[in-house]
Amino acid sequence: MKVVAALSGGVDSSAAAALALQQGHEVIGVTLRLKHPDPDFSQAQLCAGKSDEDAVLSVTRQLGIEHHFLESYPDFEARVLRPAAEAYCAGETPNPCCNCNREVKFAALFDFAEKISADKVITGHYARIAFPNGVARLCRGDDPAKDQSYFLYRLTPEQLEKLWFPIGELTKPEVRRIAAELQLPTAQRRDSQDACFQVPGECFGETLRRLFALPVRTGNFRYRGKNVGVHKGIHAYTLGQRKGLNVALGVPGYVAAIDPVSGNIE
Repeated sequence: MKVVAALSGGVDSSAAAALALQQGHEVIGVTLRLKHPDPDFSQAQLCAGKSDEDAVLSVTRQLGIEHHFLESYPDFEARVLRPAAEAYCAGETPNPCCNCNREVKFAALFDFAEKISADKVITGHYARIAFPNGVARLCRGDDPAKDQSYFLYRLTPEQLEKLWFPIGELTKPEVRRIAAELQLPTAQRRDSQDACFQVPGECFGETLRRLFALPVRTGNFRYRGKNVGVHKGIHAYTLGQRKGLNVALGVPGYVAAIDPVSGNIE
């Protein structure tokens, strides 16, 4: 087959591409560039940096495969970052990673694959695809400690039919062993962080709020009908949150409700 391999600069995507190549497929590497053009914010991004791009190029050179960078920040900002920022500022808890996979990353990969008439898109996710009754269905990866199917749940059966997860039946130690045996430069590279856009020392919601200069909705912490403190803005809290509340209740406190109108947090 002719396959498009999404390469992030990590060991998982590198191993996936190498395994596909080993099986005799034509592999073409693709990396999405999602960096903000403003250095003040681009330095906050924990992935898609220069070191990641250098790692990608090292892998593609070693594997001897064609590679392309896709400039995807405008879509990333419009479809993922802005909606997430607006959701946080409305007292909601968005799931930007899932939205990014469906609206930006896989959309760009499928579009590129169609342009070059590729048969499949492959990634280094720990997930599997089954076809009960002939319909593509997303399944958990075989490594329970690394399963990433929850990141991909919004993908449609039609999209899943175009995907292949070469490491979905492997464990992380097995992937690292394979990468080491193939002498991939990413074999011992550390895993990436979940939140890819966050200034150290501040929460994700605050980074996004500053990025789009959205207003701060302050209010009170309330417990059993009484004000027990003042918070720094509803965008900085999520339902179920316990850490970072800085409210002394005498018992463990959790965010149970956020009112975007009054700004109060129960």
